[in-house]
Amino acid sequence: MLVEIDSKTSTKITSETKIDGLYEGTKPDEVVEDRKVLIKVNCYIEERNKREACNLDKLEVPFPNVATRLDSGFFENDQIHNGEKCIYTVMPYYSDKTLNDVDLSTLGEENVKDILKQLTDGLSFIHDKKIIHRDLRPENVFYKVDNGKTTVVIYGFGLSKEILHAPLYNSSFTEDKTTDYSSPEMQPDSELDVTESTDVFSLGGIFYFILSEGKHAFGDEVSSRSHHIVNDKPNLSKLKCSEAEIAKNLIQRMINNKASDRPTMEEVKNHPFFWSNTDRLNFCTMLYRATEEWNFKRGLKGDLNLINPITGAKRRDYKMNDSKNNWCERLQLSTNECKLYDIPKNQAGCIKNLLNQSEVNYNGNSTYSLLCFIRHRKSHSDNEFVKKISLNDNYLWDFVKERFPKFLSILTVTVRESKDMSLIEVKYFY
Repeated sequence: MLVEIDSKTSTKITSETKIDGLYEGTKPDEVVEDRKVLIKVNCYIEERNKREACNLDKLEVPFPNVATRLDSGFFENDQIHNGEKCIYTVMPYYSDKTLNDVDLSTLGEENVKDILKQLTDGLSFIHDKKIIHRDLRPENVFYKVDNGKTTVVIYGFGLSKEILHAPLYNSSFTEDKTTDYSSPEMQPDSELDVTESTDVFSLGGIFYFILSEGKHAFGDEVSSRSHHIVNDKPNLSKLKCSEAEIAKNLIQRMINNKASDRPTMEEVKNHPFFWSNTDRLNFCTMLYRATEEWNFKRGLKGDLNLINPITGAKRRDYKMNDSKNNWCERLQLSTNECKLYDIPKNQAGCIKNLLNQSEVNYNGNSTYSLLCFIRHRKSHSDNEFVKKISLNDNYLWDFVKERFPKFLSILTVTVRESKDMSLIEVKYFY
């Protein structure tokens, strides 16, 4: 295939790609005579095409995770769309793959988290330019690997809209096709306003798609997804990552049925899911200090005392003893952990022994009590093996996460829902 679409710039289509409507091509520049590019081609629809071109102009400042427009125009050729008038958009050659083409099970967790962060940064950039994408989905994200570095790039701005001072009314979307990743306000017959949170919903669906290795947050049956989206029936049970609980906490907020309850992009970027282990431990320290300012049975301290850190269940009586879910009984090091931390097997109980050595009377059913134990990790003991774990933030957090996967999520939700104004210092994290 060789189709010249612009004789003045010598822009040519050379071959089709696996992606519908996307072609490989060449466009000369000052350095390379036939630079390889990607060319997106659509049948001409005046309003939509003008909108896409206008919004791409606003995104012309290069950003690594958002597609850049090199050129655009109109052409007609019998080999493309049966000779109908088409609009083309020329982009740098990112990749011939999208997220839909990737075997997500082969990606390591650090790589996955970096991809999610890139998507978050890209959408934040788009929103900063006062544009709503409105069609975020795995097919609209390029995926490329260059020298071992993975980069994802958001493209597909055909349904995008500029938003300045007011939300967009859904009446302006009647000509647009919704997708499996569209928010409730983008579904047919919706009378809800469309804002930046519409994209947050779609991004949450992509997060789940990646973290579940290709599953959909609203079910495997394509025909039922729109119904499940409108009726707020997600299924987030297929997450495949070591931090599933805190990831679920973030995704649940992002795909909230009510737009006003979804996080802003700034809140997504600052969510505990993206924190380093050191940040998480610092959060625990700040939270502990904040709770010490209040009466035992009031405020956040009292709330945390009523929550079991293993099950997340609230109890009416914080003194109630649940021996089955007592966190104090889960501090023994496993054989694998002893090997990982280079600790003798006869010292597998070194962390648990701290409970007997401490002057603090820990409540094994209290999240606050566990928070207190973590906070005091550095002053509990001179035992060299305890220090090997407690003074290494990665070791310590892995130790906590392995035993109490809901712990960080419990802290996050409790702080966010707290009415205490004195928590401003702690809430700055997210």
